Amino acid sequence: MLEDLKKITSFLFFIFIFVSCGTEEFFSDEDEDENEYYLGFHYQGVSCSQCHSPDAGVFDYEYEEEKYYEKDEDELFNIGGTIFNSIDAQDGDVNSASLYHYVVLKTEYGSYKANIGAGIGNFYLNKGISQPFLPQVYDNRGNLVNSALTYHKPSHVDCNSCHTSEGRNGAPGRIVSYDYYGGRYEN
Repeated sequence: MLEDLKKITSFLFFIFIFVSCGTEEFFSDEDEDENEYYLGFHYQGVSCSQCHSPDAGVFDYEYEEEKYYEKDEDELFNIGGTIFNSIDAQDGDVNSASLYHYVVLKTEYGSYKANIGAGIGNFYLNKGISQPFLPQVYDNRGNLVNSALTYHKPSHVDCNSCHTSEGRNGAPGRIVSYDYYGGRYEN
């Protein structure tokens, strides 16, 4: 009984420290509004190109119509998607999105670390990749935790269009923050 109480107390202390301190990778005291940008909802799991391609429109809910406007360079990107904690997470499921993971796109000639996008779990890359790439997911300590089994074509850049809750075009489902196929990585 005393041992269980010690375990519970240690766990609660860890949670208190974790929530109080946060991590410098995503949180800063200087700009709390910016933290909300990374931590909240931003269409997790939805096809990124619907809004972030040069010819994409934006739905204006006030007038119930699609509107087009010239986007700033930081609103456009070549590759984007969402990392989830569940292979079958639904679109917009913030609670299933993975906060402390990132994506690296590995090519024959180098690797590209994707930027952390708006909203929990989202990522993007502004650079075009002209050769096949292998998407890999890393945890916040830099450990490889998941990887595609095959290289993707340079034209496959809207990750959420194939990595849906059911999976399309051979994808098993969502991009996930764990070794989906099991036993491939030792950390």
